Amino acid sequence: MTCIIKSVSISGEEDEFLKAYKLSPSALLKEKIWEMRGMITSVAQKRVDRMTARIEQQAEEIERLNKLSKE
Repeated sequence: MTCIIKSVSISGEEDEFLKAYKLSPSALLKEKIWEMRGMITSVAQKRVDRMTARIEQQAEEIERLNKLSKE
């Protein structure tokens, strides 16, 4: 496994936060990345669900109009 080193500048306040909660910068970043992945997945799923519902509504409307046109 390869490790890639990234550096980031933080303020004194941010440094104090890390020290106060005994957090390592890498652990904090890893946790945030996983949190963002979950958020993106959740947003995408909600969008797919809305689109699915809309497609079903449109299909019902098309079916209703087809029945009307056959009468």
